[in-house]
Amino acid sequence: MPKRFTERDLIASIDKLSQVALRSVEFNDRQTAAVISLGMAAEVHRDAPDNLIQAVVDAHKVLGAPGDFGYGTPEGEAMRWVYDIGNRLANQRRRAARIKNGRTK
Repeated sequence: MPKRFTERDLIASIDKLSQVALRSVEFNDRQTAAVISLGMAAEVHRDAPDNLIQAVVDAHKVLGAPGDFGYGTPEGEAMRWVYDIGNRLANQRRRAARIKNGRTK
């Protein structure tokens, strides 16, 4: 069975991305600001996972795809983890809501 992700996992991946972004020369000012905003959202919305997931979606609009930086780079790898965990957490939450509402698909 695949690992279930929690808000804590997403926050940890955002923290890692923040560390990478602050050391990186690859991010432009707008991208660095988006990562800082995402880190602030992780603090503010740590108990509101839907808001945290939306913050990841918003950051993605500015940051772009991990492959833009190279999947093997620290930037690309950190972005990939944030997006992957955010997507999995969102899917888990949608699935749980469907089950709660009596729908299985």
